[in-house]
Amino acid sequence: MIAAAVGLSRYRTPLDAYLDVRHEAPDIEVTEDMKRGTYLEPGIRNWSADRLSTKWEVPDMPIVHPGNAWFTYSPDGLEVGGKRLLEVKAPGQFAAADWGEDGTDHVPMEYLLQGAWGLAITGRDEAIFAAPIGGQLRIYRHVRDLELEGKLIAKATAFINEHVIPGIPPPAVYGDDATLRRMYPKNERVNQLEWDTLNTVQQQAVRDFLHWHNLIGQATVERDSKAVLVQDIIKDASGICGLPAELGYSRIDWKTSKAAMNAGTWKKLAEALMAQLPTEEQKQLIQNFTPAVGSRPFTPRKLTE
Repeated sequence: MIAAAVGLSRYRTPLDAYLDVRHEAPDIEVTEDMKRGTYLEPGIRNWSADRLSTKWEVPDMPIVHPGNAWFTYSPDGLEVGGKRLLEVKAPGQFAAADWGEDGTDHVPMEYLLQGAWGLAITGRDEAIFAAPIGGQLRIYRHVRDLELEGKLIAKATAFINEHVIPGIPPPAVYGDDATLRRMYPKNERVNQLEWDTLNTVQQQAVRDFLHWHNLIGQATVERDSKAVLVQDIIKDASGICGLPAELGYSRIDWKTSKAAMNAGTWKKLAEALMAQLPTEEQKQLIQNFTPAVGSRPFTPRKLTE
């Protein structure tokens, strides 16, 4: 809820956070996305423990900030004998674009703020985000940033003092023009084709595409859930060999690869080099290498999107 409270969540608003903190939020319908996260969390936690050669423990109660009883945090895991905390995520099949390279801190903003908030509450050094994407477990790392945590604490304090304690709800902004402009900065829906303008052959092509697109999505979710079970079978071995010929595979490998020498370093390197230049030169370099035209993703949308 911290991202929602400070107005930086794509899915929840400050009003949602206000109602949640005051225990006045309406019952939320349990979605398939929620179920996926609930069912896969234990497996992903164990998977990440194996990948990081560590152990996680899950607290029975939320952790309370030592200086403010309003500030709480419920981690998915705390490292036993270490200084890391764990956030388990189970993104859907179309969410991979929101996640960066393994080993970086390139995670969706809501999750990054959640991890930073957890570090502020617990005083730990590093937030680990574990997320299976494309059948592989990715580990993301956010090292403690005191400046970011200070801003979060300050904004959360103002939110509590100005809204929660006096019982003054923040304005309901979700769905208004400002929020829509933030979520959809360049709305190109005005030139979309109407279904009724397509001929029967074109409509059938769209039907066929969406049929197979949906099957791929369902198969990906099913595969990822079964992968957790298979990995639990393999555990410390490097894989399974001698598979029957009718399966179409000779073996399954599950080995830990070495991290690339430059993994997760290019952004930090660029920032360090840029910091040595005058401000105007920095702005000019950014302008020179910023694409003028964005990508054009081909993205079917579910009815609920």
